[in-house]
This record gives sequence, C-alpha cells and structure tokens, in this order.
Amino acid sequence: MMLVLKAFRSPYHDRLAMAVLAVLLLLTGALSGCSPTAYDLGTRALDEGDPQGAIALFDESLALDEDRFQSLRERGAAYLETGDPERALTDLKEAQVLNDHDARLHWLLGQTNSELANYNAASESYRRYQMLVSNRSIRRLAGLRLAQLREDAAFATAENLTEARQLGMAPAPNTVALFAFRPYDQQDPSEEDLKVCRALSVWVSADLAKIEELRSLAPDALELLYEAQGTNLEQRWQLDPASQVVSGGVQPARHMVRGEYGAIDAERVIMLGVLYDSEDQLAEDFPVQEDELAQLFQMETRFVLDLLDLMGIVPTPEQREAIGEKPTNNRQAFMAYADGLYRLWDLGDLEGAQASFERAGSLDPGFTMAMEGAALAEAKQNPDQVVMVPAPPQPQLQTERALASAETLGMGLIPDDEAGDGNGATTQKVVAARGTATIRVRAEITP
Repeated sequence: MMLVLKAFRSPYHDRLAMAVLAVLLLLTGALSGCSPTAYDLGTRALDEGDPQGAIALFDESLALDEDRFQSLRERGAAYLETGDPERALTDLKEAQVLNDHDARLHWLLGQTNSELANYNAASESYRRYQMLVSNRSIRRLAGLRLAQLREDAAFATAENLTEARQLGMAPAPNTVALFAFRPYDQQDPSEEDLKVCRALSVWVSADLAKIEELRSLAPDALELLYEAQGTNLEQRWQLDPASQVVSGGVQPARHMVRGEYGAIDAERVIMLGVLYDSEDQLAEDFPVQEDELAQLFQMETRFVLDLLDLMGIVPTPEQREAIGEKPTNNRQAFMAYADGLYRLWDLGDLEGAQASFERAGSLDPGFTMAMEGAALAEAKQNPDQVVMVPAPPQPQLQTERALASAETLGMGLIPDDEAGDGNGATTQKVVAARGTATIRVRAEITP
C-alpha cells in the first residue's frame, strides 16, 4: 500500500491519488475486514459529486482526529462546491496554519478568494501554487488565472474611476497615478526609449505599491481609463497631468506623476519628472538625474524615493529596502520585458509580446513579472479559453466592486465611504462579468 501511495504523491495528481486510494482501501477493507476511514469515505463522496455528504464525513473525520490538515482542506473544497466560499475559506485558512507547503491547498485558496472577490489574496495563492509545482503545463494554468485576475481588476478600477469622474467625486488624498513615462526627446523618440518608458512606468508603479500609505493606479488600469475616454495611443504619450485637470480630462488620482526618460548618447541617459497635486493645482519638479545607462535600475529607485519625498512620505527602512530590490538585475531580460510591454500596449502584437516576455523569463527564470506578462499576452489571445474568475454572486456597486478587486493590486480607488451620491446622482448597480462565468469547482481541473 505504501508503494502505491508514493507513486501518486505529486501535487497535481493528488486528486487522482485520493480516488485510487479510496478504491484500494475499500477493496483491502473487504478482504481484510478493515473499514475505510471517515476521511476516505469523504474523499470518495466528494469525487462522486456529493459535497454535502462529504462535509458530514469530514466532520466525523475531524471529530476522530484522523488527519486534521487533509480533512480541513477537503472539507473546504466541499464547502466551495456547495457555494459557501466563506466557510470554505475558514477551513482552508485553518489548514494553512498546519501546512503552508501544500500545492492543492493554495489552488483551493485561489479559487475561494476569487469567488469572494479577494483578488489580491487569490493572486498570492496562485503565485504560491506556481512555486510549489514543477509541471510546466500546470504552472501555466495558474499563470493564466493570475493574468485574468489582474485584467478583471484593471477593468473594474477603470469603470470605477470613470464613474467617479462622471459623478464629480474628488479623488481620495492618498491616491497617486503614474502617467506613462514619455521620451525625453518627444520630437523624435527612438523605439528603444519608448520601450524603456513602458517598463519604467510598470516598475515605478510596482514600487509605489510597496508603500502602505498609498493607493497607486497601475498602468494597465490607467490605459483602460484612457481607452474609455477615447484617448488614442499617440495622444497618450503626450498627456500632461496639469493640462488634463484644467481641461476637465483624465483625473484618476489626487497626485499625478509624469516621468521622462531618454538616452543622451550611447552610454548616458536622463530621467526627470513632475508631481502634480490636482486639488491644490501645484506642480513640483523632480531632481534631474543624468547617469550611465548601467545605472538605470538605481535611477529608477531614486525616482521613486524622490516622488515619496515630494509627497512628504518617509518610507520605513524595510520599505526603502523593498524599493531597492528590482524584479531582475539582468539588463538583457529587462530589455526583452520592455519590448514585450511595448508590443502589448502600443503595437497590439500579442504573439510578439508573449515571445518577448518568455525570452525575458528564459534570461532570468526568477523574473516573475515577465512570466505574468507572458500569461497576460496568452490570455488576451485566447479570451474564450480563459474562464477563471466566477461572476459575483450578487450585484455590487461599481465603486464597491473596484475597491474589492483592486484594493492592494496597486490600483487607485475611491473608498466606499467617500463615494456617496455626487451632485445628486446615484450609482447604478451592475454585475461585473466581462466574459467570466460561475463554474463548478469540480468541473475544472483541480490539481
């Protein structure tokens, strides 16, 4: 029996192992007089599509103290099947305290948090799952889930900001939006400068998300906001925070940042920026940086720290250290990643973007941003094949949905208590679907 168990211990065969084990235990029990345990019977009931019966058997298993971790994990899976993600999450979190290194547990946590619109927690669970499995196709499935979670959160945030603008609601004081870096030489920018500008925008936003006091608007959500307001690609490079506020255009946050970057010659580059306060209508310039190209990553760190200084935010030593840590220190991987972003957002070349992101990941296997970029490009190419986030169980206000979907994904939001009724208008109840659908947990692959 132990040999059979060992053959099926890999995480992505866990469910098959349980089913086979239950059958073997029944057979051996019949031959030897030993009865299957309550846990064994519970897993069989779950496999046969009887989650309520499985819950009762896992209750019995827990009362008998057979295997607390597995019983909690599988009872959580059963609750999820019955449409009770709250109770599922309680069991799964308790199981996590007992064993945080189980791949199936993190997969289930990802599914459960998705149903509860805890998108950040769901993303973290799927990332953890990817770290615990080695099978490339299974890791890809988790990557696709991550990509869809982020895209849905970006759409929800863009809808929320558009609605807030229409209702005349002022941005919350702790919100900051980073307009896409634009080339220093705006008259004749090189394509390489355009690519680096894209990557710097993403990296700076990721660093700002490390500061708990801030809610920063991620570039993908801002791009969708531009799209919703009819701003074409060429105009986006020229958008200026101050002129937008004065003209009544894009105003996604209280503080808005415009960075500029460009190569001066083959070895030296320049980086500068401006911070605009949309409420006080004041603009402050960043210190101009001019340095060797090899110091680009350090320049990006100084840009973020200068931004925080202008906003009067003093990062903790831990936050400063986190800002100094780059997603990759491999310049070739960085440039391949920058090429992927440029192809994704500016050229609409999804296949080329995926190839560039994958090249960046091969140059630095630890470059998780590149892996997520590849998954997003793939998901955009096959939207009908990616069904990841269950539709909300009941309608929510757009502001509520955006707050739930993007709370800690680095996206600017307006808290519910500040939404109110702008100028006498009321928000409309909608359901965020965007091609997603509620699917039975057992109907999808559950590694």
